[in-house]
Amino acid sequence: MSSLNSNSYKLIKKLIDLIPELKPIYDDHIDYYDELLEHVLFGEITRFAVKEFSENGHSECIVNLCGVLREALSSGDEQLSELITVSFLENLKGNGKASEAIKNLMKID
Repeated sequence: MSSLNSNSYKLIKKLIDLIPELKPIYDDHIDYYDELLEHVLFGEITRFAVKEFSENGHSECIVNLCGVLREALSSGDEQLSELITVSFLENLKGNGKASEAIKNLMKID
């Protein structure tokens, strides 16, 4: 069973509601794992973000994604900060311009 906390669930729901392109990623994740593994899902979201940026630059999708993640990082919720730092930001490493641009949009050094 996943140890998903309610704030993580709210964050994931907010991302899917705001960025419909994430819904198929979420659905495939649930179909494959039969449960929500939040850290794995955020790795998948990172791959989506890198691809989206590479294809469309500073699209509305990327701007919205970065804004929601930036807001969650500043919420003071340690579990959300860990989720985003470990499973999103760490997975950005090695993705060149996409990595730097996404971190800049999130206002991360």
